Amino acid sequence: MIRQQYLDQRRFAISRFSYFTVKYLYRCLLICQALVRFNLFWFQDLPLGVVHKLESCSRNFYWGDSDLGSGIHWMKWQYFTKPRCEGGVGIKEVLSWNKAFLLKWLWKLVLRPPSLWLAWAEGYLLNGESIWNVQAKATSSWVWSDILQVRDDLLLLCGDSATAHGLIEGWTVPGINKFCLKAAYDFFRVGAPGAKKIMVLWEPFALPKYSIVGWQAYHAKLATIDNLQKRGFHFANRCYLCYQEEESHSHLFFLCPFMRLLWRNMMIWIGVTRRPRSLRHELEWIFTHCKGNSLLSRLERTVFIAIIYHGWIERNYRVFRSLERDVHTICNQIQFEIMCRYYGRVTIE
Repeated sequence: MIRQQYLDQRRFAISRFSYFTVKYLYRCLLICQALVRFNLFWFQDLPLGVVHKLESCSRNFYWGDSDLGSGIHWMKWQYFTKPRCEGGVGIKEVLSWNKAFLLKWLWKLVLRPPSLWLAWAEGYLLNGESIWNVQAKATSSWVWSDILQVRDDLLLLCGDSATAHGLIEGWTVPGINKFCLKAAYDFFRVGAPGAKKIMVLWEPFALPKYSIVGWQAYHAKLATIDNLQKRGFHFANRCYLCYQEEESHSHLFFLCPFMRLLWRNMMIWIGVTRRPRSLRHELEWIFTHCKGNSLLSRLERTVFIAIIYHGWIERNYRVFRSLERDVHTICNQIQFEIMCRYYGRVTIE
């Protein structure tokens, strides 16, 4: 009953925004706040069914599902729960996050920091037995049973109690004798090969809205006409920016004459002369040649992401609003946003 009440609260927290037009960036932030950051006490033990429902709520909200209809799920949710350095967005994976919280109690039982709960657990739950040998009883609470279950999972991964003990000791924050939740979360999370070059898309100097659109463009998961046709939609395929070729990710970034002109004008603005190729090729070039935290390097990375974002926004303006802007106007808009970001005097919506 209590778990269902918590799940209903999380659903309500998200459903309040379901009938509004919320940008993808803000949907990610709302998911983090509503499903991970709020009421962290409940994440100390969640049943598997609730975990799957929470992830389903997050997934459906991000892609625009509501009582009015279902949105298109362009990507698997596993992409979102990867760290940014592995090609994801960095939303917490609820199952691993739940196990990390349970490991906090196991850490206390193994390292024995002074605690009133520890004194009670040693006298009532352990009753003189080692934490590595004690077994759950029929009368054990569901929290204690889950702590022992995550202990068994840890022993299965480590092989023996000595290795598991050493691993838990390594999860102590040096100097303050506290449990490192991130280290435990990373241990249970299924990792993926790193992709450092994709961190260009998450340049801190750039507006966050640039990054989320650039990330979807990198994975070729924007709602281009060719992607919609693969989903069964019947649209006449043409590029709304140049009106010459069919629309696709490879064409928009950067074979389209309109996007090439936008690229050339913005590169001139930062003093770079370069003809664009594919998005992934240009990302590799930016990663290789624009390293470091100098103002010029950060500006070049920001301009690269801004071109992707504003090119896509211009395409959407023409499709959904029948509004057209020339390259000069878009360049001025990009320059204005970057300068405001640099000086920090204006908040860009």
